[in-house]
Amino acid sequence: MTNSENSNANDLSEDAVFLAETVLPDAAAAFALPKDTLASALQKADVVLDTNVLLLPYQAGSSSLKEIETALARLRDSDRLFIPGRVAREFARLRPLMLGRLLHALSSQSELVAVPDSTYPLLADLPEHGALADAVGALKAARANFVKAVGTLRSRILSWDGNDPVSVVYSRLFATRVRDTTLDKSKVLKELRRRVEHKIPPGYKDASKPDGGVGDLLIWLTILELGRERKNPLIFVTGEEKSDWQYRSERRGIGPRVELVDEYRRASQGANIYIIQMSELLQLLKVKNSAVEEIKLEEQRGREKVVEHVECPNCDSVVNVELAKSIGSSATPMCPACGAHFHVHRGGEGVFARARGGVPRVEGQNNVKVECAYCTADVSVLLGRDHNASAVPTCSSCGERFHAHRARDASVFTRRQGTRTLAPDGSPASNA
Repeated sequence: MTNSENSNANDLSEDAVFLAETVLPDAAAAFALPKDTLASALQKADVVLDTNVLLLPYQAGSSSLKEIETALARLRDSDRLFIPGRVAREFARLRPLMLGRLLHALSSQSELVAVPDSTYPLLADLPEHGALADAVGALKAARANFVKAVGTLRSRILSWDGNDPVSVVYSRLFATRVRDTTLDKSKVLKELRRRVEHKIPPGYKDASKPDGGVGDLLIWLTILELGRERKNPLIFVTGEEKSDWQYRSERRGIGPRVELVDEYRRASQGANIYIIQMSELLQLLKVKNSAVEEIKLEEQRGREKVVEHVECPNCDSVVNVELAKSIGSSATPMCPACGAHFHVHRGGEGVFARARGGVPRVEGQNNVKVECAYCTADVSVLLGRDHNASAVPTCSSCGERFHAHRARDASVFTRRQGTRTLAPDGSPASNA
């Protein structure tokens, strides 16, 4: 064994080496089967709702909202409905955004194409021209009434001060159902750092968020405390389908991560946890099919991806990124200009990009000085700090294009196009 291999082994922590034993301490549990099917578990399970689920009714009809209230009220009255404190806080922050979308949609409807001018002097004596003028007058009057109605509706929405229809229903349902984790902030932060470092679910996929992705962890800690206290099966209702919560197939979540199942089983002394969408819960609660289909449609819309144009935080190049419409969706694209991967996230305030590690990964003023592989003249090249970052600059002295590449040790080397740069031992070879 080489000295470098010895050094690497000595640097390993106990958590890193025995991660599987830490997250799955009971090996025999790998062969345990769930005690209940989802349908039978619902008869006694506690139900926890996520933020994205609470936002769905803002895009649904009032009849669906009434159906949802009736169904959830049965869970509340049986003391089995819970809202994590972080979910309640995120809902309060995002509610104005949902109302803003409604206002924007109404404003867009009122911006109709102006009624065309129907004055044609040459045709003024024709009876058909008179009929056209009458029709245009009626159209203008109808448009004026439409714009007035839209304005009145917008004014009604603007008059809401936390008492919009969805919030009124939620006040009746959830006022006494909010639960916060009892852990103090220092312990939560320590646990967050441990999970992010070792990629222990949930939440590590959101490590690039300004708060380090603590939201998912706070929700999970609340769920675990409910399990310890009540020892019931638990159904977590969410639109979240990231791979640090669920396994994925065909772009959909297909079941909770085994680490989460085992952790909840240990906390609740043997109970199981299920992760489903709101439409599935409503089906299980025998809600009218029309309401289920309306919510299912909104869930599908949330999963649909649109192309967002974002600036790479490493080099400021504009990158086209496919991102789901739902708040909280994220992606990790690679910038074609500098070759660096970075995080893109859709939050309540819009879409933002963040370099890995939270800081822009560029050298100096976005440039690195290298020698041209042809004439050895100094060339400034935009290059990311990630291993394998590369660029193809043009030398201003000889006009040749060449490759610049960052090696594993962070050094930068160059090569002519079409030539190899590594010697047999793996070190950069001569550019001559």
